[in-house]
Amino acid sequence: MALTTLQIVGLALSLILVVFYFMRRAQEGGFPLPPGPPRHPLIGNFFNFPMSNQQETFTLWSQLFGDVVYSNVLGNHFVTINTAEAVEDILTKKAGNSSNRPNMVMAMELVGMGWATLFKQPGAEHREERKLLHTGLSPAGLKVWANMVDSQANKYVRSLIKGCDRDLATEEQVFPDCLDLRSAHVLIFIHSYGEGVFENHGPELLQMNKEGILIFSKTLANFWLVDLIPLLKYVPDWFPGAGFKRYAAKCNRLEQILQTRPFELTQKLHNEGKAGYSMTAQLLEQGADQKRIAIAVATAFQAGYEATYVSVTVFILAMLLYPDVQTKALEEIDNLTHGERIPTVGDRPNLPYIDAICKEIKRWHTIGPLGVPHVTAEEDSYKGMRIPKGSIIQVNVRLIHHDPRNYTDPYVFRPERFLPERPEDMPLDPSLVAFGFGRRMCPGRFLADMTTYSAIVNILTAYTIKPAPGKLVPSGLDYIDGTVSIPKQYDCLLEPRSDKRLQLFKED
Repeated sequence: MALTTLQIVGLALSLILVVFYFMRRAQEGGFPLPPGPPRHPLIGNFFNFPMSNQQETFTLWSQLFGDVVYSNVLGNHFVTINTAEAVEDILTKKAGNSSNRPNMVMAMELVGMGWATLFKQPGAEHREERKLLHTGLSPAGLKVWANMVDSQANKYVRSLIKGCDRDLATEEQVFPDCLDLRSAHVLIFIHSYGEGVFENHGPELLQMNKEGILIFSKTLANFWLVDLIPLLKYVPDWFPGAGFKRYAAKCNRLEQILQTRPFELTQKLHNEGKAGYSMTAQLLEQGADQKRIAIAVATAFQAGYEATYVSVTVFILAMLLYPDVQTKALEEIDNLTHGERIPTVGDRPNLPYIDAICKEIKRWHTIGPLGVPHVTAEEDSYKGMRIPKGSIIQVNVRLIHHDPRNYTDPYVFRPERFLPERPEDMPLDPSLVAFGFGRRMCPGRFLADMTTYSAIVNILTAYTIKPAPGKLVPSGLDYIDGTVSIPKQYDCLLEPRSDKRLQLFKED
C-alpha cells in the first residue's frame, strides 16, 4: 500500500529524532547527569516539565532529587540550582562559562525584548552597555545622587500626606489607595531621566513601563513551545493555536516604544535645558553612543522601577504583620534624630536595625523567584555531576532565601538575624542571589537598595503603620507570582506620629 505524503513526512521526522537521540547519547560520557524526574526516550520530560508555576515544581523536585536537578525537553538540557553553594561554584566562580542567555524566541524575537541589556549575549554591545550602567549605578557613581534620593523620598512622603489630591494634613489614611503613580517609582525615574522629564511626561512613561513589566513577567514566567521548536515562529497569526503570535505582536509594539521614547523625550528636553540632571544627561555629556545610552538606561529603569515599588510595599506589609519590628525601627530612628530631622542616606551606618530590615525585605519576599536563566557555553561539572554544554540554568532563588540551612525560621520576618553577636554567625547576604549572578549581577542593585532605605526612614519618620479599621489583617505574605513576584493588595492605616514630624516634610 502506497504511503501518503503526510505519512512520509511523519516517518522522516521520526527518523531524524531517532538519529538525533542516538547522536546525543554517543556524545554523553564521563560524569553522570544530575538526578531529576524520569525521562522518556526522545521527548525527555516533555509531559511533566512545568508550563507555568515553575518555581513550585522546581521546589518539589528539589525535595525529591536534591540541590542540583536535571531535566530534558526535546533534547534541550535544563539544570535547576537550589543552593547558594552551587550558585557560587557554577555561576560565580565559572562566570566565563555560564554568562550566556538562552535563545528565548518568544521573549527576545517575537515579543521584542531582545533589545534590553539584560538579554544580550556577552559581546561588545553588552560590555559597552554594562560599562555605561556602572558609570551611573556603582557605589562611587551614586554618591553624587545621595541628596537627590533624600529629596525625592521626602517628596514621596509628601505625596502620602496629600494623598489623592486631598489635603489630609494629620488625618489617617488607608494605604495604598493614596499612592497611584506618586510612589517609589519616581525615585528611579528621576535618576534615569531627570525631574524635568518627569514633570512633562512622567505619568505617560510610568504607565508604559508598568505595562512593560507585566509583559516581562508574564512572558518569562511561562514555558513557550516556540522556544523549543523555533520553526513555530513562522506559523501565521490566524492559524489555530497561534494565540502566542497574536499576544507577541501586541507586546512587540510597546517594547519598541519603551526602547526609544524615554530617551528621545529626555534628549529633547536636555537640549532645551529643561530635563534636569540624570544618568541619561550625565552619559550624554560624556559623549557616549546615544543608542547604547537609550538601551542601557531603559533597561535599568525597567529593572529598578518594580524592585523599589515591591520592596516598599513589602516593608509596609511587614510592619503591619510584625509590630514589634516597627517599634524597634521607630526607636532607632528617634534615638538618632530626636524627631528634629529626617534621616538621610548618610545616616545609614548609624541605623543598623533599619539596614537589617532592608536585607530582610530582600530575603522574606523574593522579587524574582527564579531570576533570569543562564546558559553554559561549554560542558561543565559539579560535585561529580555533568552539566552539558548549552544547559539552561535556572536558580530557585526563593527556595534559597527560605532554606532553613541558611536562615532559622525562614518564613518569619526577623531583621535581627542580620545583627548577630558574633561575625561568624552572620547568615547568607540575600543580595548575593537576589540580584543575579556572576557577570550578570544587576548593576542597579545599589540604587534599588538606596532608594528602599530612604523610603523606609522617611515613612517611619512621619507615620506609624497599623491595621485599617474594619479590614482583615493579612494572614501573611501573599503574592501574584511571575518572573516578578508582586504582593497582593492589602489595606492598612498610616497614622501620623505627630504634627511636628509632619511639618518636617513641609515644602519650602
